[in-house]
Amino acid sequence: MSEIFSIKCRWFLVAFLTSLLSANSVLAQGTAFTYQGRLTDGGTPANGTYDAQFKLFDTQAVGTGTQIGPTITNPTITVTAGIFTVQLDFGAGAFPGADRFLEINVRLAGSGSAYTTLSPRQPVTATPYAIRSANSATADAATTATNATQLGGVAANQYVQTGDSRLSDARPPTAGSANYIQNTNVQQASSNFNISGNGTAGGTLSGNFVEATTQFNIAGFRVLSVAGTANMFVGLSSGTSNTTGSDNAFFGEFAGQMNTEGYNNAFFGRGAGNKNTTGASNAFFGRDAGFSNTTGATNAFFGTDAGASNTTANGNAFFGYGAGNLNTTGGGNAFFGRNTGLSNTTGNNNAFFGYLAGQQSTGSNNAFFGIGAGISNTTGASNTFFGSGAGNTNTTGNSNTIIGGDADVAVGNLSFATAIGSNAIVSNSNSVVLGRSADTVRIPGSLVVTGSVSKGSGSFTIDDPLDPENKTLSHSFVESPDMMNIYNGNAVLDRRGRAIVTMPAYFQALNREFRYQLTAVGAPAPNLHIAREIQGNCFQIAGGKPGLKVSWQVTGIRHDPYAEAHRVRVEEEKPLAERGTYLHPDVYRQTSTRARQRRP
Repeated sequence: MSEIFSIKCRWFLVAFLTSLLSANSVLAQGTAFTYQGRLTDGGTPANGTYDAQFKLFDTQAVGTGTQIGPTITNPTITVTAGIFTVQLDFGAGAFPGADRFLEINVRLAGSGSAYTTLSPRQPVTATPYAIRSANSATADAATTATNATQLGGVAANQYVQTGDSRLSDARPPTAGSANYIQNTNVQQASSNFNISGNGTAGGTLSGNFVEATTQFNIAGFRVLSVAGTANMFVGLSSGTSNTTGSDNAFFGEFAGQMNTEGYNNAFFGRGAGNKNTTGASNAFFGRDAGFSNTTGATNAFFGTDAGASNTTANGNAFFGYGAGNLNTTGGGNAFFGRNTGLSNTTGNNNAFFGYLAGQQSTGSNNAFFGIGAGISNTTGASNTFFGSGAGNTNTTGNSNTIIGGDADVAVGNLSFATAIGSNAIVSNSNSVVLGRSADTVRIPGSLVVTGSVSKGSGSFTIDDPLDPENKTLSHSFVESPDMMNIYNGNAVLDRRGRAIVTMPAYFQALNREFRYQLTAVGAPAPNLHIAREIQGNCFQIAGGKPGLKVSWQVTGIRHDPYAEAHRVRVEEEKPLAERGTYLHPDVYRQTSTRARQRRP
């Protein structure tokens, strides 16, 4: 609208007339009242349809004060010759006796334009009927008024009777009736009660069957709940974050507290599986077992702090106090024993069994069995250590096999080294050590070696044929710096004093650098000699009498492909790590600490 509206309030007259008109038919007044006003447009009484809003304030100036009650919107008010009438209701609490001012906002009906606020606000004055209410505050504190001393015309003291016969006249429900709950120490038979509000028992609440719709609380805190599907949460804050997780069992304060969607989990112990959110099919038993697990699945942690740092790793089994305590993302591990695999963080597929086994390991694919087995291993992988203290020097070595109590590697970085036997020590990679230097290795069956054999000495030992029950017989091997083969036999010279000796078909393929020895048997033969050296796997003897028996021996040096590739190094320098040590310190009158197998 382009012009400013003005309004003149006739409230007191209209309210007065309304009161007179309704006084004969109304026993009590409501909170609604009729308001009549006059609206001008550019000084001319307005005619037409208008939208109006009415608000009640505690100050007269527009833009100040506090609004009292709701905003009342009256669309399509009909204004005729400037006059309009509306019904308003701000509620009984809007008029406590303090000044009130009516703010009016108008616009042409259906225009969709903003409302125009009329200024100033109009004071709300009293009607003749409302004058009576000004005295109501005095009635609030009345003590001598008739209605203050009587109730329905009956003196107040008559409402406490002692001699009325009705007080002793038995009427239903009679004393002891099952129609009400009795306050006694004796159980009341066949009685039920059902209340919609809250109840409090100052003593002990007992019952054969106690049912709760959602949960049981102690001191205001939930301690037992079956929220969700097929879940059981027992303990303060146990499973409190669960949303859609199902088939879970959490027992203990804070057990599974953060679980939301995880399912098929069993957490037992204070803080067990506390941070698990969506991890599934886990079993954590013990205080803080699996505490940090979030999404890891199919893990089994048993023992205080077992797997406490595991977050997302799957398929681990940790049994024992602190077992796998620092494991975070390593998966497929099995740690059994107190503090086994304690420092493993990301290593996978390890099996550690025994107190402190693999305690510092972070490597993968290791198997350590025994107290302290592999205790110093850090990043070494694919190792197998069996026995108390086995392999405890290994740190970064890989693919080693150590079997026996305190069996070990001499240094921490070997690979493919094997030591078998208690206190057996292997010093080199790609080596196998059986027992100690003082031990005897006995093989009751056959021994087949496809590679080379290096030894301090060699012999055979059998039962002495002359006294097999009481003696043994030993012979030493024949040694040579060469890879030498020895062949011998007997030949009889023909009528010309000659003999041809035929060697095996493989002889020249296997041997070279032939050497000969001839011995006449039965008579001297000073002219006995080799008439023709080996050709075509044959050699010829001559220079003796016909019929003479000759004993012969031929040696050859192997030159087959394997021999050519693996010649014996007759004399060589010891590796730097072995210098100053002995293979056999006892024969040089040295202490055993100077043996080659000593630890550095």
